[in-house]
Amino acid sequence: MFCSQCGSENQPAARFCRKCGNALSSAPANETTNIQSQSMGARIYIVCVIVVALLIWGPLDHSWSWPAFFAIRTGYLIAIPVAAWFLLRWIWRMWQPDRATEDRFERALYAATAGVFVVLAILDGNADTHIGNTGDQAVGDPIVLPGPNLTIVCMYLLFAGFAFWFSVAKRESEP
Repeated sequence: MFCSQCGSENQPAARFCRKCGNALSSAPANETTNIQSQSMGARIYIVCVIVVALLIWGPLDHSWSWPAFFAIRTGYLIAIPVAAWFLLRWIWRMWQPDRATEDRFERALYAATAGVFVVLAILDGNADTHIGNTGDQAVGDPIVLPGPNLTIVCMYLLFAGFAFWFSVAKRESEP
């Protein structure tokens, strides 16, 4: 298939020209919908992982005044995932993977997520101290306790198990 604007050759199932980005009009409507739905799963997963990571490891310095802290945290919780969403959409349009390639990519994402959780479990399991509360302090008064936080280690390992299970158990999609 050739682009009507720049004349470069593209894949038969391409929706956009690889060279100039012009929309190619010969793709059937149901094929276009299928391509859009293929890329949706991995994109949603990646953006959700970004949001969760930002929620967990975002700026936690409460020394700022509350409205400023809320505005900054809300701003990056919205801006970064939206930017990631559009960046991934652009990458998917340029890459144009087939369904089998996308399935392998999703499995690799799940496996990588499992690996990250295992590394986090190892790092927390090797910690000398952790922040906690023994129960006799006022609420919000954390103290430094000796040893690793085994609850967090177990949670990381549980999440790693789920992510690994998804990477192994995910079935190939029907064409």
